[in-house]
Amino acid sequence: MQYLSSAIDGMENYLLMNNPSDKERLNVIKGDYQLMTDYWKRGYQDPMRSQLYMKQVHRLYMLLVRQEWREQLKKNPLLNEGNVRAKNYRQDWSAEAVGHALEDFVSSVAMLELEPEHLRKAKSDKLYQEHQQLMSHLFQILLTDGAWTEGEADTYQRLLLSPTVDQYDQQLIVSALMLSCIQIFDYWKFNVMFNVYQQAQDEDLRQRALVGWVLSLSKDVRSVYPEVKDKLMELCREERYREELTELQMQLIYCLKTEEDQKVITEEIMPDLVKNSNFEVTPHGLIEKEEDSLEEILHPDISERKMEMLEQSVNRMADMHRQGIDIYFGGFAQMKRFSFFNDLSNWFVPYHVNHPAVRQVLDKVKGRRFLEIITRYGAFCDSDKYSFVMAYDQVLNHLPKDITKMVEDGEAVPMPVGGELSGEEQKSAAFKRRNYLQDVYRFYRLYVARHLFNDVFDKDKKSYLFFSNWLYNETDLNRNFMQVARFLIKRKMRNEARMVLENGEHFLPQTFDFFMLMGSVYEVVAISITYYRQALMVKPDSEKAAACLAHKLFEAEIYEEPLSIYEHLLTMKPDSKRYQLNRVVCLLKLNRCDEAVQPIYMLSYMYPDDVQVARVLAWAQSLTGKTEEAEKFYKGIVDDAERCTPDDILNYGYCLWIKRDMEGAIRMLNRYFADAEKTYDLVRGTLASEEDVLHANGIEEADINIMTDCLVYS
Repeated sequence: MQYLSSAIDGMENYLLMNNPSDKERLNVIKGDYQLMTDYWKRGYQDPMRSQLYMKQVHRLYMLLVRQEWREQLKKNPLLNEGNVRAKNYRQDWSAEAVGHALEDFVSSVAMLELEPEHLRKAKSDKLYQEHQQLMSHLFQILLTDGAWTEGEADTYQRLLLSPTVDQYDQQLIVSALMLSCIQIFDYWKFNVMFNVYQQAQDEDLRQRALVGWVLSLSKDVRSVYPEVKDKLMELCREERYREELTELQMQLIYCLKTEEDQKVITEEIMPDLVKNSNFEVTPHGLIEKEEDSLEEILHPDISERKMEMLEQSVNRMADMHRQGIDIYFGGFAQMKRFSFFNDLSNWFVPYHVNHPAVRQVLDKVKGRRFLEIITRYGAFCDSDKYSFVMAYDQVLNHLPKDITKMVEDGEAVPMPVGGELSGEEQKSAAFKRRNYLQDVYRFYRLYVARHLFNDVFDKDKKSYLFFSNWLYNETDLNRNFMQVARFLIKRKMRNEARMVLENGEHFLPQTFDFFMLMGSVYEVVAISITYYRQALMVKPDSEKAAACLAHKLFEAEIYEEPLSIYEHLLTMKPDSKRYQLNRVVCLLKLNRCDEAVQPIYMLSYMYPDDVQVARVLAWAQSLTGKTEEAEKFYKGIVDDAERCTPDDILNYGYCLWIKRDMEGAIRMLNRYFADAEKTYDLVRGTLASEEDVLHANGIEEADINIMTDCLVYS
């Protein structure tokens, strides 16, 4: 984009073919740039030239955004229809006109208190209904109506920070800006969210703004708006902002893992909850189970044990919830089919009892107290609260009557699975941010037209992993890169951890911990070895670094060096079973079988029930000609599905081969390759990995070639 002349030519050709009506806008930019170029050619020294040049870049970029939105609306009938409806609903959508409408609404709500009580409800319902329609259409306008000017941004920023605008309206506006910026980056919308995050007093608004500007930033932004990097540099100097960004990154990962966590809840926790509860699910709802007197006689402590197991399941859910795991996604996923969610804005509107859809339910249902308590104290995201309200009639009819009566009479308080959070916890920034992220996640996973939007949770694009965005690598946020990398490694996301660490590699202190983390995240063994060697250079006496290096060298089929490392480690920890066993394996790999026999027999004596020791012993016996003894172990394990590994089958095949039981060896090796396409290269390559061992046991090259042919072509 900064090659301005080329970009202008490209835009000129595009407009000629697609949108000639915007040609005049481009001509103004082109003329101003030509004038600046003419002055430059004459040798005029203008101290503002760089700023003027970037101003032209920004003007051209805004025109590009305008064209991109035109293309989006052409391809996206849902957005186009919403845009058209909004413009038909109201002619004047200028920032100033919107501001007046939002402030008038707040004034009108205040004036309701002056109305006679018998008229107040009807007027209130009408006022909120009309306002909800206004906000729904405004959401569409903010989402789709092209790039902002600086003046529009200033007006909206004032509205978002103004005490005279309803807080729920402010939060919904920020969500519209977020969704718009994720689709096509708009600097002024980003800037508003960035400033609101730092200046707003309302914590819900701050956290929505934070999520919005973070998710809207792509790596390419700096080429057009280098000032974005300056803003991030300044922001990240403050620890409180760094901490919130770090928490946000971790919470995004929790969102990404939602469906995996849901599987645990569905398959492990919920069955235990149902089995050990005092109720059972029937087509007519929940009914209390009849007591089994015989069961009570045979097992007098069964009630206590069931209660303990029930408490364990509930506590497990509560622990998951406290960690930040989304425990409600699966339960509410099917409740997003109500017509309420056909309105795009309703996926992001904060939950409040005056929303017309909520008001309609509250006015007609029985059990209103139950509904009010569960939505007030249950730690659900706003989207799920609306789902619960929409489904409430059905939920109420399936609950035991005595329970609902106790709640309505004030004798009991409904407790959501996962537990109740205190008022203080619900006021925390982390809690508010997490709940909003769950709203966003539900939209990108469950909205019927979600495929039309850029998915920030796409596992291929990894937009959610903003710690890997090089816009942050020179900022003080890189102090937290290693913390996030450890978090990712713990959740088995090593590739993502590597991306974060690589982003900060040239800016982070080259410490022992840094080298150890880098060594742990690379799949390429040679790179891991390099980092573990660097870690040992920093801390030569580190047991952990030495053990990790030895393990990686072993993976690289290098055995002499790890042998010496394990011998050194055994001087530090002579009783370590792991180090003793690994030393034996290295000796076997080096065909130093005689040296391996005594220590492996000693280990077998000390750990008679250790299957890993038994494996190494069986392999040592195979290599030293004691195949009868080795075969006893392999026979006992290959048909044990829980204990048997593919290597057991392969090594059993080698054992039988060394014994010269060729039929048995072929049978076992065929079993090893059963799930693979037995190509010549695959089979020959596998056998070649143990060529030295086979040769040492009298199996020649011709034997290996014949075995390969038998396995591949038989």
